[in-house]
Amino acid sequence: MALKQYHFRKRSNLTMNKRTTMNRTIFAGVIALSLVTAAFTSCSSDKDEPATSYVPEAVRDAFRQKYPDAGRVDWDSRATYYIAEFKQKSGAGTEVWYTSDAAWAMTVTDCGKDLFLLPADINEAFVKSPYGFGWTIDDIDFYERTADSFYIFEVEKTGQPDTNVYFSSDGTYLKAVAADTDPDILPGTPLS
Repeated sequence: MALKQYHFRKRSNLTMNKRTTMNRTIFAGVIALSLVTAAFTSCSSDKDEPATSYVPEAVRDAFRQKYPDAGRVDWDSRATYYIAEFKQKSGAGTEVWYTSDAAWAMTVTDCGKDLFLLPADINEAFVKSPYGFGWTIDDIDFYERTADSFYIFEVEKTGQPDTNVYFSSDGTYLKAVAADTDPDILPGTPLS
């Protein structure tokens, strides 16, 4: 019986050695795959410097003149506009829209959802509106365009459709529209 136990222990140690070797091989393979993946993704210029070759130099210059302290800027385009997206020092997300001939068309600033960070007129106008009680603010955006400036409050309430509530920059209530039917706001989109 003692011989069988010795033989069993010997086989058990041998099995353990095979498993340890196999685990080490798998671990080394995972590490190697991770290193290769990291090497390929770190070579991608998309993460470090967004491609701006399609944005006219005049548009980029106009943006740099208006926002010289802007950090990382991502460029996009929509319709006939070029859009610079960045975060201001305050942390507010900002989109600045330009025409193809580098004319400023619109700035959209994400104001978050805190009423107390807005001008007093806007804060008071929202609180006194039909959406000031019982509705939850999801987001507030401030639009500045060549012809006007206004705020859009994205609000929600259980059992009601999500709604976009518009106020002019002086606090005048403009309109409320169901969010799913509200068109995208472009520099030339009329508010009526």
